[in-house]
Amino acid sequence: MIVSVIEDGKIGIVLCKDLSRLGRNNAMVAYYTEIFFPDNDIRFIAVSDAIDTFNGDNEIMPFKSVVNEYYAKDISRKVRSAYRTKALNGEFTAAYASYGYKKDTENKHQLIVDENVSGIVQRIFQLAADGLSAYKIARQLSSEKILTPRAYVAEQHGKYKDCFHPKYPTDWNHGTIVTILALLCYCLFYYL
Repeated sequence: MIVSVIEDGKIGIVLCKDLSRLGRNNAMVAYYTEIFFPDNDIRFIAVSDAIDTFNGDNEIMPFKSVVNEYYAKDISRKVRSAYRTKALNGEFTAAYASYGYKKDTENKHQLIVDENVSGIVQRIFQLAADGLSAYKIARQLSSEKILTPRAYVAEQHGKYKDCFHPKYPTDWNHGTIVTILALLCYCLFYYL
């Protein structure tokens, strides 16, 4: 969208706090600062980096762009490594527990059974074991007016209120049933 506004001649200056705010992909930053902005007579200013294309002395810009790209990749690698280490130590790291579980109030990295919905999860497994399809299980839960996992999280935590239709908080989808069965089967296989 911003590109079309620039191409229409409605913007004459692009102002960023620093070069990394323009982007952390060196090729993309080089394209914009070396080709796109000059071709469209755009003045680019990165305040913290003291870069101003109007002044013309921006020899350091390509080097800063490379450093920004490396920094982003390095931080990403470190974060993934930290999460992997926590997972290998048995710590839960996601924002919300899977349906049927909740975070322990004394240790947010530990899951415990959510007694409010554990019976529903057990029923889903039993119905699947009895031969009902995911579609039929979803219809069964919907007819019983049981909150969907997203509606339940919204009720419990006030999150994900836009992730389901508020008029139909009990409208189960067969894909949700498949996900619950697959995730819990994976957990059982992994921990047994």
